[in-house]
Amino acid sequence: MMYRYYGKTDRGMRRIKNEDAYLVEMQSACMRGEERHYLLAIVADGLGGHSAGDVASKMCVQHLSDYIHVKIGMLEYPEKEEIEKRLEEGMELMHAKIKACGEESRYWRMGTTATVCLFYREKVYIAHAGRLQGVFAGETRIEAVNG
Repeated sequence: MMYRYYGKTDRGMRRIKNEDAYLVEMQSACMRGEERHYLLAIVADGLGGHSAGDVASKMCVQHLSDYIHVKIGMLEYPEKEEIEKRLEEGMELMHAKIKACGEESRYWRMGTTATVCLFYREKVYIAHAGRLQGVFAGETRIEAVNG
């Protein structure tokens, strides 16, 4: 399946710096004895008004990407429930890492929202934390997907 994808963030009208981070890339893993490709899209919006929202959003994207790539690659026969479980585990792990980092450093109370979408075999798997939402553009409409 061919995908067209695009990523862009904007700091908005009230912030001095952009605290967003994102990743959109094709990844591959060996599944069922052959190389399979999937599209991974992650958007993290660092919490303005808290310290280090930019640090939290970058951590989120990096940790989720690494975790999902390893865990999806370990699935020999990926089924819907297994993929959803790995995305949920990744979000929980990301939350714990950011929370721990915020408690152990000068970045007290840092945080981010996150939406992760995994496109595999003509299906989309979504995990979501916070107020951020995914937006899908089709041929005839644009639709928001809330968590």
